[in-house]
Amino acid sequence: MVNIHAPTEEKEKVVKDEFDENLEIVTNNIPRSHVKIVLGRRHPRYEMKELQREDILRRCREDIRKRLEECAVERQEDEIERKDAEMETYLEDFLNEGATNDQQQMEEEAEKECRMDEDIYRRKQKYIN
Repeated sequence: MVNIHAPTEEKEKVVKDEFDENLEIVTNNIPRSHVKIVLGRRHPRYEMKELQREDILRRCREDIRKRLEECAVERQEDEIERKDAEMETYLEDFLNEGATNDQQQMEEEAEKECRMDEDIYRRKQKYIN
């Protein structure tokens, strides 16, 4: 915790700048892992810095939130595309497999018909001879 009594607006600029430098040195010496609490009288310039800091943090949070939402949407779209590709592959395999089975059945039936025709031809030949 740092207790300050900032110079008023009526003070000279040199005094204010010196105070700013000293305050910056003191706050920079506090480890970053510790919470910094500044108490006391501050002039409007410091309050404005705090407001700007809050505004920057709010914008950063909004930016991070927006990026996370975009990332989630992209991941969802990628997942949908992946599932669509898997479904297409599955359907192609299924249809090709079905076509192959149908084709094999047709070939087998054609072979049977040929064999039957050959048998009929042989029998006719026996009768003729």
